[in-house]
Amino acid sequence: MQDSRPTPAMVGDLPDERSTGSKSEGFSGRYEDFRARLAEGTEHLTDAARERVIAAREQAVRAQRQAREAVSHSGDAAVDMFERQPLVVGALAFAVGAAVAALLPRTRTENSYLGARRDQLMDEAERIFREETERAKSTLRTAESEARSAVSDITDTVAEKAREATDESAAAVKEHAGDVKSTAKSEAKGAKDDIKKS
Repeated sequence: MQDSRPTPAMVGDLPDERSTGSKSEGFSGRYEDFRARLAEGTEHLTDAARERVIAAREQAVRAQRQAREAVSHSGDAAVDMFERQPLVVGALAFAVGAAVAALLPRTRTENSYLGARRDQLMDEAERIFREETERAKSTLRTAESEARSAVSDITDTVAEKAREATDESAAAVKEHAGDVKSTAKSEAKGAKDDIKKS
């Protein structure tokens, strides 16, 4: 038994009223032809079922058109990107190629011609990596030591300033206490003398 349902390719594309500029008689005729092709094979269905099938087929045709337009636009966007940023595209292509090449297994020919040299280069790269890692760790240790020293110096300075301020405050309090004491004695003596005179 052969499937009588039309595919989007068999039906063609939805008539586009943008191409005519208005809903002219030509557009109406093309739309009716399109609907008739969508309705093929639905003669035995009820009207409601037929409309649902036609709507689904029309949606499939629209989806096909949108996919075609998206592919066309993405191709245009890629060309536009290449024209505006050829170096970026080249760098991306190079990076992808290098990643793919790194994933591929080495061949015997590569190993025979490049094996020893490749191994030397890989060893050299590993050595440089270890050296740079050690330098970074050393720099970090030095910075940490300097930071601790600076914090210690600041702490010592703050403690010294606090001691000096405390000593100065104590001296000032003693001085004021002495002043208050002598003033109090003087006032008390004056009051005592006033009492004796009276």
